Amino acid sequence: MNVLLLQSPLGYPYRPVFPHGLCVLATVLQDSGHFVRVRDANIDPDRGIHVQRLIEAFNPDVIGVSLRNIDTVRKNVPYLFHLPFMGFLTELKRLAPVVPLIAGGPGFSIFPEELMRRCPELDFGLYLEAEDSLPQLLDGMDRPETVPGVFYRSGGEVLFSGRREPPEVSKRPPVDRSFVRVSDYTEFPYDVGVETKRGCALNCAYCSYPHLNGRQYRLRPPARIVDEIEDLVDRYGLRNFSFIDSVFDVPREHCTAICRELIRRKVDVNWLAWFNGADFDEELFGLSYEAGCDFFCFSPDAYTPKALRGLKKHVRHKDINRIYRIFRRQRLPVKVTFNFFANSPETGLLDFLRTIAFCYRARFRLSHCLHRAGMDYIRILPDTPLYETALRKQVLDETVSLLPWTPEDFGRLFYHEPGSRLQDLLFKLVSGLQGRGYARK
Repeated sequence: MNVLLLQSPLGYPYRPVFPHGLCVLATVLQDSGHFVRVRDANIDPDRGIHVQRLIEAFNPDVIGVSLRNIDTVRKNVPYLFHLPFMGFLTELKRLAPVVPLIAGGPGFSIFPEELMRRCPELDFGLYLEAEDSLPQLLDGMDRPETVPGVFYRSGGEVLFSGRREPPEVSKRPPVDRSFVRVSDYTEFPYDVGVETKRGCALNCAYCSYPHLNGRQYRLRPPARIVDEIEDLVDRYGLRNFSFIDSVFDVPREHCTAICRELIRRKVDVNWLAWFNGADFDEELFGLSYEAGCDFFCFSPDAYTPKALRGLKKHVRHKDINRIYRIFRRQRLPVKVTFNFFANSPETGLLDFLRTIAFCYRARFRLSHCLHRAGMDYIRILPDTPLYETALRKQVLDETVSLLPWTPEDFGRLFYHEPGSRLQDLLFKLVSGLQGRGYARK
């Protein structure tokens, strides 16, 4: 089959994100004997013309569209990515009216049934990870009910074939990134990603990763991961990348094995990673730096013990202070970032003020290495403990859809601890903390 995989347009002046998931799928499909093309609709300013020409030249038997994000998850940037996604589907159906359209991606998988109902152009939807489900669906599109993990239509209804086990990633072939021009994603550092595992055993109250990838870690062999990094360096001349795991340092032994393999092979590359922080110490800092890490990201999300418990965080108050001391002492050419939430469950005024104080202390005493120490509000997502908390505390009504259709809808989907108006006012007053030099990555 000729399979065209497309990254949905953002419709907003964000820089493009490397389509790692589409390249993974393209690699699997090509190994299964399909002919595959991958196109990122965010790369070309004349998207419509280029997509039309690609469809005419390639003559696809099926078109897959990935929706990576639903929205910005930032209250002060109320942009909804699923709206241009829906317009893109309409455009594709006009250009190729008889070609089956398949949607997937993490954004789609958070709201699969509602998007299927709202997007009549879609023939199928792939729920969660699709390395196994997409090849099987292509072999049996006339029998979608037999392929687990697929939303499909029958008799005017949207039906679901049932959940499937997540794919095994340890034996997955190396990702072939040549389906796209890697150079299109190198204007900014760290924009190309490398995956070391899937799944997250942590239980942060707001996070959708356990829903999207499961709670069991599925680890890739460190040697294969470093093979992939060497390929990025040797074939594409890449000198920096990101580890795209939710957190890189859990399990610690897997993280340290990757670092030691990078050091053993003397791979000359810099990288960024998100660290959990509960087990972060001088040894892990030194090993990561020696392996090439020059950008350390932490998202403790709360600072005080009570607020950390409210978010079900694994990291503790003393862990955050230990990380702070590590970076205060060092004078190496690295950057560090700390992300917090402004008004999370169980956060009282004193908790809020102590978090603000930490951010200011970091701003002045870590000025030699700080990228950002700041706060945002929490976007409430389905299938998370935070959603249950929001319902219980009447922050939200269960009749409210978590899939917004207007900026006003979007603004109502952020958590505010009841009785915390003073904290909201104070947050507005200190929001300059997130100004120049402290922007999100």
